[in-house]
Amino acid sequence: MRSDLANVRTELNTLDNNTRQKVTRVTDDMDTKFNMLLESLHQFERNSTELEDHLAAAGRVLASSRQAGHGVGGAPRSTTTVSSSSARGHTISSEVRRNVAGDLSDPRRGGSQQGW
Repeated sequence: MRSDLANVRTELNTLDNNTRQKVTRVTDDMDTKFNMLLESLHQFERNSTELEDHLAAAGRVLASSRQAGHGVGGAPRSTTTVSSSSARGHTISSEVRRNVAGDLSDPRRGGSQQGW
């Protein structure tokens, strides 16, 4: 009888250890996948913020260009490379930059003091 109890106890301990190891592997795998998903979401957020910045800048440039009477295919302008996190490597004319800066400070032209 004692040997049967000892055998059952040994088997239970073995099963318990195996179960704990499997649960640990599953939770580690879940943590890894969760962190990958979280990083993907952060990257998506960074990319969409950058895209929003580009679209907003393009809209302001287009609006400024139309207000100045140049239209979309206006006369050639001198360009300067812009170096910022959202417009890295793109070129924009100094005239358009001045127009955009003016628009941002003038609430009647789409700018605002609310942090737009």
